[in-house]
Amino acid sequence: MRSRPSVAQWLVLAAAGGASFYGASHLATPGAAEDTTESLVRDVSARPVPAMEAAMVTPARPPVVAPPAREAIDVGSAADMFKGRSWTPPPPPPPPAPVEPVRPPPPPSAPPLPYRFIGMLEQKSDQPTAFLAKGEALHVVKVGDIVDGAYRIESLSAAKVVFTYLPLKQQQTLSVEGGQP
Repeated sequence: MRSRPSVAQWLVLAAAGGASFYGASHLATPGAAEDTTESLVRDVSARPVPAMEAAMVTPARPPVVAPPAREAIDVGSAADMFKGRSWTPPPPPPPPAPVEPVRPPPPPSAPPLPYRFIGMLEQKSDQPTAFLAKGEALHVVKVGDIVDGAYRIESLSAAKVVFTYLPLKQQQTLSVEGGQP
């Protein structure tokens, strides 16, 4: 036969349940464990607790560990949910485009001749004389003459007049027929 619990047993059972509920709810709040242990240490002994003993009584907080970093989950692509992954390394980047060597600038050249052939005077002497026009100016020249400080007359003939551009030492030819090189 079973005996019925007495009222005293019910009271003890209710007190134990209430105490455990109160302890669980009080200790579940952050920082409550430290407050409770400190109050228990203070209540148990009236003497001051040395730092070494307080460190032994106070539980240490566990270190905070961050979760590992991972790729974001792509929710939009449900079709590729079980897509395989390739573990082969990606191909190396393409080599850089070859750099063209820097070409030196072209060598300087003489400007076009500013003279027009007007005519030639052939005397019975060895040196013929030519008439050249530059704008409104008329130049009468012989072989070896320097015109405008930049051109020297190298040769005069019935077909052409040969100049040397002195700054660059380049020869230029002016044809006698039309006055154009």
